[in-house]
Order: sequence, then structure tokens, then C-alpha cells
Amino acid sequence: MVTLPKETRLAILIDAENMSAAWVGPVLGRLQSPKVLTLKRAYGDWSKAQLNGWKPVLSEYGIHPVHAPTYVAGKNSADMMLTIDAITLLHQQITWFCIVSNDSDFTPLVHHLTGAGAKVVGFGSHQVSQAFAKACHKFVYLKPLAKLQPAALQGGGGAGDGAVVEPIEPILSRAELLQWLKKVYISFAVPDTWIDLGRFGSELRKQYPGFDHKLFGYSALGKLIAIEGGHLFELRRRPIDPTHPQHLILQIRLRQSVAFSSSTHPPNS
Repeated sequence: MVTLPKETRLAILIDAENMSAAWVGPVLGRLQSPKVLTLKRAYGDWSKAQLNGWKPVLSEYGIHPVHAPTYVAGKNSADMMLTIDAITLLHQQITWFCIVSNDSDFTPLVHHLTGAGAKVVGFGSHQVSQAFAKACHKFVYLKPLAKLQPAALQGGGGAGDGAVVEPIEPILSRAELLQWLKKVYISFAVPDTWIDLGRFGSELRKQYPGFDHKLFGYSALGKLIAIEGGHLFELRRRPIDPTHPQHLILQIRLRQSVAFSSSTHPPNS
């Protein structure tokens, strides 16, 4: 938990184009307090289909979406808009900043904020650069499953009174992960139908931008489903082409014993 002084003026600035919407709940849960005046903004090009998964989250948590249109392919204007807003808020007596991102481009911004006397808390996945993490007064690593153990973290200097790196924070329980998988399957598959795993993975990432099976500790999506969701899904290998039986494709389907509805009640782990 990040302890904030009473009557703190906190700005939570989220780089939606570099973070999964699944992290929002845990991040806000660690920061919000009745005594804290909190401003919440998420930055991204909201015309992009990749950010559709964010829209219900914005409404649920009262986050203001800041539209940052992409004028040039390959250029992210969201980080620039977030930076400009942070500097503006600094001069409006915001004393604490929370930056949620995996983008190391925010490192100079953090140095500027801390140099002006503000406190900065960072949130991101294990993929974030150490430069960004160590620039913050405190950085919280987020990771999906509680059963995964954090890797050893190297020490080092940070901003102001020294960066504090907290342990990796689990953001999804096993039940929530299985709910995701089942919900995605039901959203586009016909009951008792085998679906190519590649197609399922594409749909999963479409509905939940930022999803990555590696964040759950698995080298392949098929392994994650087989181990975590074996009681929900069947898997099989089939030749891509009957004339080339050595070329196999992995397919999945919901087990017939599982109700074809969005409700999931997995057995205890």
C-alpha cells in the first residue's frame, strides 16, 4: 500500500496506450483514500480499436479520457500530452503524482517533477525500464498472478529520498483469469466448436489490449490454458493441411461439461 499524507492533492496520470486496462483497479486501490483529493486521467488515441477495452474501465472508475490523436504513424502523442498536463498540474499545487506506464520516455518528466519538490509514485509491469522505476520515489511492479514469485530486484539510487521498489503486485486471481478466457471464447465461438488457438489469441488481445501470456509466467498461450484452465477447455492438435500431416495447429473448445454462459466457478486452486 502507498501511504499518502492527509489532504494530499494527487494526480493519477495513465498512459493507456502502454498499459493494460486490467491494472487500473489494483492501482487505484493502493492509492485512493477519503482524505486524498484525486484527479484521474487516461491518455490515448481513443479512436483506436485497440483501446476499446479501456472504455468500460474509464466509466467504472471515474477516469477522464484525454484524447491524443495520432497525427503521424509511429508517433505517440499521448506521452507528450501527459507530460504537458503534468507540468501544468505541478504549477496548480498538485503535490503527488502517480504515473502509470511502461514507457521509459517519462523518466525526464519524473526528474523534473521531483526536482520541483513533488513526490512521484510509478506503476508498471516487470518490462518497465529501471531508469524510469528508479527515478520515482516509489515504484510498484504489477504482475497478473499471485502465485508467480518476483525476480530479485537490483538496488540503486533513485529520486529525492531514494526510490523504494515494492514487490510485484498480483492483479488477477486465477478465477478472474479464467473468467476472461471463457468470456472471450463465448463472445465469438459457437457451442461445441473447435477454435484455432491463434484466432482465440487474437480475439483475446482485441478485447483485452495489453494481454500477454508471458506476464502470467507461461511461454505460450496454449500452456497457460492447459495448466490454468484445463477444467474449462479441451485442447487438440490437428494438421493444417491433410497433405502435410506433420504441420499441426492447436485448437481449443469449451468442455461440454461447462455451461455456455459468462459465469465461471473454477475449483479451488
